[in-house]
Amino acid sequence: MRKKTEFFFRRKWRIRIYNCSDKVIHLECKEKLGNMTHKDSITVSRADVEAAMAGNIEPDKNREPLWNDFALQVMTKGFRPATIVQYERIPYIWRPSNVRVTIDRCLSSSEMFDRFFDEDLPVRPIMARDLDLLEVKYDTLLPDHLRQVMILDNMRYTSFSKYELCRRMPMQAF
Repeated sequence: MRKKTEFFFRRKWRIRIYNCSDKVIHLECKEKLGNMTHKDSITVSRADVEAAMAGNIEPDKNREPLWNDFALQVMTKGFRPATIVQYERIPYIWRPSNVRVTIDRCLSSSEMFDRFFDEDLPVRPIMARDLDLLEVKYDTLLPDHLRQVMILDNMRYTSFSKYELCRRMPMQAF
């Protein structure tokens, strides 16, 4: 059993694309210590993604430190893709205090990594189509006017991982 005073460190890597396109691809490293989260991100190429998925990358002094850290993890720990998480997102941003509110819907997943960029990637639904996820993220304080708007009786505060949910779902034939 964990003690309440302990802080656990977790690190998660992901490759993010939008609308199945290889025009903008981000390699992200999300670190969590206790309740605090930090994310670093760099832009990578489709060739980088394909090499990483094949486990065929290594550190390069001419690359970003984040890429080199990722390459080292792929080489030494055998990191390989675990699941593709796909969803539709409606984002809202309040710039004065960097509040990000997103509505995610149509959560689905796949393990067909060779089809990562395909628009017709076969996926399995993870959540009911009428169920949406509301995420509220902010850097320091959630402004009162936004906090008051979000106090709704049928909502609850919880930690939630779309990735974890997709990994827990049983495999089904496509």
